[in-house]
Amino acid sequence: MKRPKQVAAREEVSRFGDIKIDEAKGILEQVRRQTDRMIQKVRLENNNLENTRRGLEEKKRTERTAKLENEVLISHKKNVEIDWNWQELEEKEDCKELAEDIEVQVQACKKIIDDKDKLIGEFQEAITIKDKAYVDLIGRMDDEIDELIVNMKAQFINMRTDYSGQLTGIEDEFERERAALLENNLKEVEELFKQHRETESNFSEDKTRQMQENAQKLEELRSKDANDQAD
Repeated sequence: MKRPKQVAAREEVSRFGDIKIDEAKGILEQVRRQTDRMIQKVRLENNNLENTRRGLEEKKRTERTAKLENEVLISHKKNVEIDWNWQELEEKEDCKELAEDIEVQVQACKKIIDDKDKLIGEFQEAITIKDKAYVDLIGRMDDEIDELIVNMKAQFINMRTDYSGQLTGIEDEFERERAALLENNLKEVEELFKQHRETESNFSEDKTRQMQENAQKLEELRSKDANDQAD
């Protein structure tokens, strides 16, 4: 009697869907990082510009403070000097010399006033420049905010497009995996039916052969009995 064939080992189907999911995760993460770097670049440039502006502003403020303190010292020194000169003028009797010294005093006082006016002008100019810088900063921030919004919108659209494309790819790979599984299952079922038919055929052949052998043995016994009776 023939032995039935062993069932063939089931063929493993590649996990196309899982492989595609891992691949899609990597691609989408790369896209997200690229768009994040683009947005972070705008933010970083804005922060660098703002830090530079603040550094320059602090430097100018320090210079203005130094100028103001220096002006206070110089002005105080000149005022003391003028006071002493006025006291000396009280002792002079020559009208021409007195007039010349008074003119010198007037010019000295005018110089003190001019220096203060100049310093005031510098401060006013600094305020004007600072106001303009503030207006420019607001305008630049508006532009950068608009750029950020554009980049974030582009990021959303790109991510949505990429997610949709990757999802379609994942569905296709799962469909491919499903088709491969169905094909393998069909082959396995056909193999089982084939083995079943072979088993039935072998059983039928064995049964027929057994019946023939039994019939032959029975016939041989009958012939032997007939011969014995004849003797």
